[in-house]
Amino acid sequence: MLRNALLVGAALAIAPAALAQTASPEATPEWPAIGSTAPDFTLPNLLAEDGAPVTLSEVLAEKPYAAIIWHSVTCPFVLPYDSVLPGMAEQYGEQGVQFIAINSNHDETDEQVREHLTGAGFNFPVLRDEGNVIADEYGAQNTPEVFLVGAGRTLLYHGQISDNSSGPGAGGEPTLANVLSAILAGEQPPVTETPHRGCTVHRVRGN
Repeated sequence: MLRNALLVGAALAIAPAALAQTASPEATPEWPAIGSTAPDFTLPNLLAEDGAPVTLSEVLAEKPYAAIIWHSVTCPFVLPYDSVLPGMAEQYGEQGVQFIAINSNHDETDEQVREHLTGAGFNFPVLRDEGNVIADEYGAQNTPEVFLVGAGRTLLYHGQISDNSSGPGAGGEPTLANVLSAILAGEQPPVTETPHRGCTVHRVRGN
């Protein structure tokens, strides 16, 4: 079902090539290494009525895994996934995976993010990374970009949601779903790092 949903995204508009950036693990040594400890963070949840903060280490005290996804409400490489991610969050949430979105783009307002993702039916925390502090700590470069962490904030996977090398929402292999399914089955994931194509994180000037 998830594979079909991702394939549907292929029909959406293709972004101009100038908007896309492909990053690979070899090109950005600032990324935490697989097996290393991912940075902890506490960030406000834009979808909570009171903006109650979410702390990664506290999430992992309740669930064994957290899928952290750098997100944007304007990037054409992210938008096709907005109809897919709530279903993934529900499916894998029942198996112990907490989905978390982080928005580090300085030019997307809290109101803009809140309105868009509430309308999209997002059912998991969407956090505001003011000044892209956490994006810098993780070395996040693109939206979308996934960091899957487990016990002790160990980084288990870093890369794409699915193979979108042909454009926004392109079908290809549902990489994150495959990784989660393997890990939850007690198996080695089929891949731990992939290149990821998307829009650049819109950092504040000078960062």
